[in-house]
Amino acid sequence: MDEITGLCARVKALEREARLWRISFCIIIALLMCLMVVQCLRPPLAQAQSDTITAGTIKADMVEAQVFEVVGRSDRTVAALAVRPQGYPVLFLYDSRGNVRMELSMKDDKPKITLTDAAMKKQWQAP
Repeated sequence: MDEITGLCARVKALEREARLWRISFCIIIALLMCLMVVQCLRPPLAQAQSDTITAGTIKADMVEAQVFEVVGRSDRTVAALAVRPQGYPVLFLYDSRGNVRMELSMKDDKPKITLTDAAMKKQWQAP
């Protein structure tokens, strides 16, 4: 009789363990399905980054580029920060027609400012 009681206890323990494994398996499958649904409903990464850039502020320790352009709401460049082929920095400000109206540069540690009119003729320069 003791053997039958022991066997019954072991069978009950095995059934309990099997039940726990089935429940765990169902929970894992349900979580995986939820993750898949969430992933499908989420916008693509590039779109999410684009929305973040458009809607908010991006913070970074450092951003490197050879040219930075500031583009207005009409998708026109209104300003640009660049490095000339000779290696010195320059800042351009553009008018509504896309013409450079102001240029601020630094060559050989000497700053230079140039202002032009609508016809792109130099109106003022220092030095």
